Order: sequence, then C-alpha cells, then structure tokens
Amino acid sequence: MVRRGHGHSGIGIGGEGKPRRPSAPVPAAGLRQRALIASAIVASPQLLIADEPTTALDVNIQARIIDLLQELKQAGMGLLFVSHDLAVVSTVADHVVVMNEGRAVEQGPTAQVLEDPAHSYTRMLIAAMPSRAPVGARLSSVDLPPGSAFRSSRVRSEGDAPALSARGLHKS
Repeated sequence: MVRRGHGHSGIGIGGEGKPRRPSAPVPAAGLRQRALIASAIVASPQLLIADEPTTALDVNIQARIIDLLQELKQAGMGLLFVSHDLAVVSTVADHVVVMNEGRAVEQGPTAQVLEDPAHSYTRMLIAAMPSRAPVGARLSSVDLPPGSAFRSSRVRSEGDAPALSARGLHKS
C-alpha cells in the first residue's frame, strides 16, 4: 500500500493514512459516448433514448456520433433524440416535439416545424440559433412569460457592465 501525505500533513493536503488508488485512464468524451451507445444497443432494443448525446463534443466527434445514430435508424432501431441543439436535431430527427417548461408546445415533421414554426416559443428558439445570425450580430433574447421558472429577476440593460470580461489573453 502506498501512502500519500508525508511532508504535507502540516498544511492539510495529502489524505493522510488513506490508501492511494491508481488512476484509471479516462476515455475521451467521444469514445465514452460511443461506448455508452454500444452498451445501450448490445441487447438490440427497439428504441434507443439518446439524451444530449452530442453535448460538449467537438464537431468532428459530434459528426461521428450523429453518423452512428443515423446508421442505427437506417437499421430499423427507433431513436428518441433529446437535444437543445436544433441544428443537430434537424439532421437526426424525422419528427420533432418542442418543449417549454415540461409541456409540448409544438410538434410535427422536423422540416415543417423548423421551417414554418406555428408557436412563438419555437420561433424564438429558431431565431436564437447562432448559425442563423450573421457573425458579430447580437443574438435575440429569450422573452419568457411572467412567472417562468427560467425568468431572471433582473434583466440587463444596454448600459450595464458585462457580467464577465477578459482582457490580455493570448493563445499559446
């Protein structure tokens, strides 16, 4: 048993007296997602529920995951794809349900809903898509109804100082 903490006990770091566990290598996010999908489909289910499977992945890995999900769909597996990324939804889904605070506000064939949305919330989501805004343009704000669980108690006005700023950053 290897012990840590010798020489560090006076400053409160080190885990005195606790056995040290070797660290297992952590797979990359894309590999982890593919492994999770593989473990989910090993029993050949009729339906795969994929909750945000492409979140926090770089675009190359995201494309591989989407390709894998498309292959599963073409092989006859049902896919329930949950995502906030409408660009990804538009490439994966045949039918879309738009949810707002736990309620379905609009549903239909993906192309119809995304190209000609009937509900104001769906229109707002589409307008806020970064790919639809010109580079450098301000994105539209979300106009949530009074009492919404996501409504901020204070709305920033144009003259307010930014919540976060960074200066003097250099790429190394």
